[in-house]
Amino acid sequence: MAFSVPEVPTACDASTSALLAVLILVGLIANFFGYRLYHAALPVFAFFLAGAAEAAIGAQWIAQDPGAGLPKKAIVVICCLLWGTIAAALCKKYMEAMHKIIGFLLGATVGAVAVAAVVQLIQYNFGDQVPSGYGGWEHFAIITFGVPGALLAGYLARNSVKYFLILATALLGSLVAMRSLATILSCANVDSEVIDRPVVQYVGIAVLASLGICAQLCSQPKAKQVYVTSAATA
Repeated sequence: MAFSVPEVPTACDASTSALLAVLILVGLIANFFGYRLYHAALPVFAFFLAGAAEAAIGAQWIAQDPGAGLPKKAIVVICCLLWGTIAAALCKKYMEAMHKIIGFLLGATVGAVAVAAVVQLIQYNFGDQVPSGYGGWEHFAIITFGVPGALLAGYLARNSVKYFLILATALLGSLVAMRSLATILSCANVDSEVIDRPVVQYVGIAVLASLGICAQLCSQPKAKQVYVTSAATA
């Protein structure tokens, strides 16, 4: 099956044109500001996630005495807000550390799988040439080389989550924006034979995504640095 650019609404009525204009705007925002939006939205997500967890706990407490009045429910609401605020604050403060942990785990997983795949490939192609006295060597090799390989890959990938998000939002945003723009131009009868060519759209997506990646790299939130100064005492 040949790969093609994902489709967007193609009708040329006013409502569809308005929808496509909104998609272009959303795509451009994601393309140029995707990581910053994620960076700002993650604490909000943590707030709602922690608040929902506390709400579930509070619901069980309230269910034990359904006749309880407003004060009991007010306590639960206050606790939900407290949990959400704490989670949001911790998420914002330790976001970079969480990214490093996630990046390390993802890299370690990829490294371990890569080592296992190489060993299995060697076993498949050259297993019959290994002396009988070395049977089971593949299990030894996977563990022996897999652990340091996973640690090395995890270390190299510890800062990769941020760049993966930048790449993903730039590509997705540019794809949506360019596809929607191509549809609007086709509705306006602007040389549709050229615009509808996949190569033209892919080049436009690549150029726009490249600009978006550069913009996001230059405008990404800076990690807070704490400078400690000390003075010598006589």
